[in-house]
Amino acid sequence: MPNVILCPRCNAHCKQSVPVNPDARLLRRTSGTNGLCPNCAVTEFLLSVEPIRLSIESNGAEKVLLNAAVREQFMTVMRAGGADMKPDEINWQSVISNWSLPFPSRRKRGSR
Repeated sequence: MPNVILCPRCNAHCKQSVPVNPDARLLRRTSGTNGLCPNCAVTEFLLSVEPIRLSIESNGAEKVLLNAAVREQFMTVMRAGGADMKPDEINWQSVISNWSLPFPSRRKRGSR
């Protein structure tokens, strides 16, 4: 039975039944119990690349992220980066709906 956890950002149910690919360079599945769901992981990635973040914020998340050409380009980035996540795991409407939710603070390694 897959382990099901809640995303600490959006409270979506996340299944941890798929093995983690240690060679994934981006959007790696979590092996712990406090990782983000696929939609929040995508949001975190998009926000971390300043030109992408600025484009989305200046043009509107819905307009940019529902554009088929933009999603196709993102899938190309996923393939090039060896993403652990599959494109069909992304719910773009959830990414848009939860765009402005805060991210949980991450603890430093070794801290409790």
